[in-house]
Amino acid sequence: MLIDLYNQVVGHTALNAISLSADANGEDIDMAGFSAALFVANVGLVTTPSATNYIELEVEVAPDSSGSAGTYVDAADADLIGSVTGTNTGTFAVINAATEDNHTYIACYIGNAAASRQWIRVVVNETGTITSAVVSCSVLLWSARDMPTTQPSPA
Repeated sequence: MLIDLYNQVVGHTALNAISLSADANGEDIDMAGFSAALFVANVGLVTTPSATNYIELEVEVAPDSSGSAGTYVDAADADLIGSVTGTNTGTFAVINAATEDNHTYIACYIGNAAASRQWIRVVVNETGTITSAVVSCSVLLWSARDMPTTQPSPA
C-alpha cells in the first residue's frame, strides 16, 4: 500500500543555510493542527571542531502568545526522539570532531503541541571558538489533525 505523505505533512524552513560563527536561532514554527515535527539538519564544514570548540543543535519550544511565540525554553529530552547528551536538554547533535561535520542529523519532536508548547524552533549553540560552520535545517510537521494539509507558499 502506498502512503501519501504529501497530504499529511507540511514543510518549513527552520534555518536558512548559513555560515555562522556564533549562536543562531531558527525561525518560529507554529505547530497548530499537528502533533509532531521532524527536524532535518544539514551540517556542512565545521572549522576545527574539538572537545572544547563545538556546535550543538537543539530544539526549543514556546507557548502561544496571541498568535505568536512566547518565551522559548529547551525541549525536554523525553519529548525528542533522537536526543543526545548536550549542554541543554533538547539537544539532537553535538559536532565536536571533524568526522561529525558534513552530515545530516534528524530528530523528532513529539511533545504536546497544545498552546503550552505550540511553537518550536531549532537553535545552533556554539561553545568555544568555531570560525565557521555551515548549517541549515528543515522541519516537517506531521500527524496532522485535519487532512489533506496545505503546503505553504514560498515567501
